[in-house]
Amino acid sequence: MKNDLIQIGLLFIFTIVLTFVYYNIFIFISDIRISLFTDAVIIVMPFPCVWILGSMLTAILTSTLLIIALYRWYFKDDYFEYILDSYVRQGFSPKAGSVVMKGFAVISIIFITLCLDWFTVFRKDDIINKLFGLGIKIYQYSDISDIRGVRT
Repeated sequence: MKNDLIQIGLLFIFTIVLTFVYYNIFIFISDIRISLFTDAVIIVMPFPCVWILGSMLTAILTSTLLIIALYRWYFKDDYFEYILDSYVRQGFSPKAGSVVMKGFAVISIIFITLCLDWFTVFRKDDIINKLFGLGIKIYQYSDISDIRGVRT
């Protein structure tokens, strides 16, 4: 029971710290990507809260892997006995844990990859719109016939 509480505490602490680290990394990568548009007049990026979600998902995954490595080092040969004891006490299956972690990893990778390609660039002659990496759309200003709404 004591080890379980320590594990939860470590997960909480690691997740908070790593969320901050990943958030700054993703913002940095996003800024580098956008800096490639040197002829842009205005660049519209997604709200920073998008990166908080991606950072949290990645931080939870990384924190879990760090805790597993830490506990393997701490328990050494008794690690698998500790894991089996935890599964019996909590009624949690090792296969279910593996499926959850793989699902978390896939969701995190897809979300972050798609968000890195989310931007709108207004240049002198056209507008470049890329949403979730599903292809770039280039609109000429002469092709725009109607603006339906502008939020400020």
